[in-house]
Amino acid sequence: MGKRVLIAMSGGIDSSVAAMLLMEQGYELVGVTFRTFDQITESCIAREKGCCSVDAIFEAKHLAEKLGFEHHILDVRDLFKRTVIQDFIDQYLQCRTPNPCVLCNPIIKWGRVLEMADELGCDYIATGHYARIAQSGDRYFLQKGVKMKTKIRPISCGS
Repeated sequence: MGKRVLIAMSGGIDSSVAAMLLMEQGYELVGVTFRTFDQITESCIAREKGCCSVDAIFEAKHLAEKLGFEHHILDVRDLFKRTVIQDFIDQYLQCRTPNPCVLCNPIIKWGRVLEMADELGCDYIATGHYARIAQSGDRYFLQKGVKMKTKIRPISCGS
C-alpha cells in the first residue's frame, strides 16, 4: 500500500490539522498551495474568506517546513485568469450570477492537483475539506460531509 500523499494546503487550520493527522498516521506528505493572483490588495486581504492570499501561501509553506515535508507552490495564475476569471467576467456581463468555484474545482483544484499527484508519485490526495468518500464499482466520489450535531446554541447579538 502506498503511503505518499499530496495534501492541498490553503494555509488555514483545516488543511494544517489534516497534514498533522496524516503525519501522525505515518504518511509521507507533499504539500501544494495554489498561486492564483499576481498580487493581492490590502482591501482583498482585509475581507479574505477563502484561499490563495500571499499570507496563506507562506503559512502553508511554513507549516510544511516546520513539520519537515516538501511543499510546492503551484503557479496557476494564467490558467486561473483564462478560465475562472474570464468566465466570471463573461457571466457578469450577461447579467448572470457567476460562481467561480464551478470552474475552479474541476479544472484547478482537482484537475491540476491530480496531475501534480501523478507527477510527484503520490498515491493519495488529501485536503482539509469536510467530505466523505463513496464508492460505486471501481469509481470513487466525494460527497458532502456529515452535519455534526452539537449542543452549542447560537447567541443573539441583538436585543
